[in-house]
Amino acid sequence: SDKRVDSLLEELMHAIEQTPKRKRKTNMTHREVAGLKWCREKVRSRTLYITRADKGGSIYIFDAETVSQIIDKALQDRAKYSPLPEDPRKSIRKNLNDLLDTFIL
Repeated sequence: SDKRVDSLLEELMHAIEQTPKRKRKTNMTHREVAGLKWCREKVRSRTLYITRADKGGSIYIFDAETVSQIIDKALQDRAKYSPLPEDPRKSIRKNLNDLLDTFIL
């Protein structure tokens, strides 16, 4: 009886593994799917930026050059941003390494 159950279970598992997975259905056309794929590739390569507006629920789409110009303009506003006297990464890295050394040693 146990052999029969094991055999049946094995057959069932095999049948499940052999059953082809269904592709997810979409309500988008082929062109819309291709367009979405194109957008994702551009966002991954950082040549296209998509963001939501602060208010109103709008979506903004920018190319990389426009984003760079917006950031440069914002950073020039000395009332909001001021340049650092020196690059803090070196001291941060040293402090982090010192901290890690205390845990490792």
